[in-house]
Amino acid sequence: MSLLTEFSTASDLYVLAVEKHTNGHYQAAIEAFNKSLVLHEHWQSYQGLGSALGNTQQYQLAIEAFNKSLALHEDWQSYKGLGWALFHTQQYQ
Repeated sequence: MSLLTEFSTASDLYVLAVEKHTNGHYQAAIEAFNKSLVLHEHWQSYQGLGSALGNTQQYQLAIEAFNKSLALHEDWQSYKGLGWALFHTQQYQ
């Protein structure tokens, strides 16, 4: 049984995702952020997803996640993450 099946709310999954991200388990964080977002779209989940995607060099998907985060709530960390992902795609060097 997957660890993620034990978490049933978007908040629980978000907390799990943050923990996984903090510990450098980015693929597990991506999975938990995505499951959290299925249950409830929240700007912080998109922001965390963008960060985890960027850390796994999935920059285009990270850009999409940061843009979704910003559409829901303007936050400096999402702008910073968006710039970081765009820089790594070499679109704006």
